Amino acid sequence: MARNPRYDVLFEPVRIGPVTAPNRFYQVPHCTGMGYRRPQTLAAMREVKAEGAAGGLAEWARVRDWRASELAKLPNVEVFFDSSLDAEQILEFGADRVALATGASWRRDGTGRWHEEPIDGWERAHVLTPDDVMSGAMPPGPVLIFDDDHYFMGGVLAEKFRREGLEVTLVTTAGQVSAWMRHTDEISRIQARMLELGVQLELGMALDSIGAEESLLACAYTGRTREVAAASVVMVTSRAPSDALYRELEERIEIARIGDCLAPATIAHAVYAGHRYAREMDADSGDEVPFRREHALVDSDADFAGGGD
Repeated sequence: MARNPRYDVLFEPVRIGPVTAPNRFYQVPHCTGMGYRRPQTLAAMREVKAEGAAGGLAEWARVRDWRASELAKLPNVEVFFDSSLDAEQILEFGADRVALATGASWRRDGTGRWHEEPIDGWERAHVLTPDDVMSGAMPPGPVLIFDDDHYFMGGVLAEKFRREGLEVTLVTTAGQVSAWMRHTDEISRIQARMLELGVQLELGMALDSIGAEESLLACAYTGRTREVAAASVVMVTSRAPSDALYRELEERIEIARIGDCLAPATIAHAVYAGHRYAREMDADSGDEVPFRREHALVDSDADFAGGGD
């Protein structure tokens, strides 16, 4: 859907003193509600903010901001940002319950839906992950994105790089870009956006190997291969739980994994995992499934012939 021209002014650069802002949108610096007491708030929550800032997803920051604001209102909750803990510090704390929500990281070796083993050449210096990009790395062009995740990230990075003026080739084993987004009714818009931006789409193709200046693609159906230029490669394949701390402590104390640390998924799943852990913290553990089931009851005396009164 095309933007109404009356709103074009909102997306124009505006000079504010010595700084030129890219548009007229402004995020209030104290929107978390934590004020001067916790000045490291924004730095500590930069991962969701980084995802939100890319590809027009800035609105997603509300997932972080609203919860941070609500936590700040609770007198019995203490939040320590920028505070990494090791196993000995957790043991020294002596908490009755410990839950690790240490997240996940994108795999650099290309393993995922298509490849069960690392892709040849993945160790090269010009192979990056979305984590590298969100930390500020900008790959040289032409950029090849291998999207075997099929969610939003591949398309978001392609748009980001194109807007930076880089030549981009997006390779995916699916028949459409960000194929899973058909479940959110966004796939048509994403596909159109990629074409409008001039992203080179390689659909139904897999990244087979990575060379110094070229990478080898293989057709997902015929196996035929061909080379494409790629000064850098960004792997958007799968994520691995950051559970090293859990592995170190699981035999020593009662400890739980939640969110991406247990099973990498969407932001919505991570939010639900934290909410569920809090609700079930004092509940009796059992073998019952964590949701209600519908049981069909059949009355053996019912008149199924429909001949009753």
